[in-house]
Amino acid sequence: MHRIPRRREAQAGGARLWVVVLTILVGAPLLVAFVAANRVLHPEWEHHGLPCDAFSKRAFTYCGDPEQELGLFFENVQFPSARDGVTLRGWLVGAEPPARGGIVFVHGGGGDRREGLRYARFLHDRGFTVLMFDLRGHGLSDADGSGLHFGALEQNDVRGAVDFMRARGYQRQGIVAGSMGAASAILASIDQPLVKALVLENTYTSMRDFVPDALGWAGLPAPLAPIVRAILFYRRPELAEVDPLSQIGRLAPRPLLLIAGDADHLTPVARMQQLLVAAGNPKDLWIIPKGDHGQLIGVDPDAYAARVGAFLLEHVAQQPPSPQ
Repeated sequence: MHRIPRRREAQAGGARLWVVVLTILVGAPLLVAFVAANRVLHPEWEHHGLPCDAFSKRAFTYCGDPEQELGLFFENVQFPSARDGVTLRGWLVGAEPPARGGIVFVHGGGGDRREGLRYARFLHDRGFTVLMFDLRGHGLSDADGSGLHFGALEQNDVRGAVDFMRARGYQRQGIVAGSMGAASAILASIDQPLVKALVLENTYTSMRDFVPDALGWAGLPAPLAPIVRAILFYRRPELAEVDPLSQIGRLAPRPLLLIAGDADHLTPVARMQQLLVAAGNPKDLWIIPKGDHGQLIGVDPDAYAARVGAFLLEHVAQQPPSPQ
């Protein structure tokens, strides 16, 4: 009389166990993917303001302003992002007149204008005026708490910076940018004819490629990539359109200097090689031995200054007047 109910109870218990197991098998990866997607949008080093903390000292080398750190006179400036008017803030380091051109420095995701201080001295010494500014949601620029947009919106910030330099009289401009800043610069410069040449460091090819690269850097399994990507594109549909690889060819015939590090933990050299193939001429790829993500200038600052400085002088600088 009691065997049938017990059997049914055992069967029900087994079914519940399978439900628990399936919930764990399906739910655990989804949870990990959700956390990973959130970390992509809000990396652990993301901050607002200009704190002089351990990360800033390690990543930027300098914590203070151009005068404190480099003895360079500067102006605090602000200007609107193109199209949506977000207020952006930064430093303008003027060259000794007459300036040979303007350089817009665009930092990477989670960073701020202070990344540019490592470049400002050699650019200033070569006669360029340098604009270092904070992308939206970074440094002292306005923020809405939405985190990184990987160029989908930040490209408008680069356009705003070029417009600001145009208003200051700079009809010949160059861009030096890395990572998210470089992706933003590629997308922005297509319709900015005053940008005469670009120096692009450790740039991702697209958000579709960036997700598996980022997961690999974080030590997460590759099969999570499609789930993380689906979550990101659901939350931010515009990210699916971030594709520097398909757009970089539209920059031609403006010269490009791509720079990669063979120790880059986030953007493999192969990604930069893909961009090189897709880009129009003139173009060049410089692979820096032992160069890590965002730290390429630190491997050999003098060699970096010489090569990048010569590139910008050749392609951006105002030509001296012809002898009478």
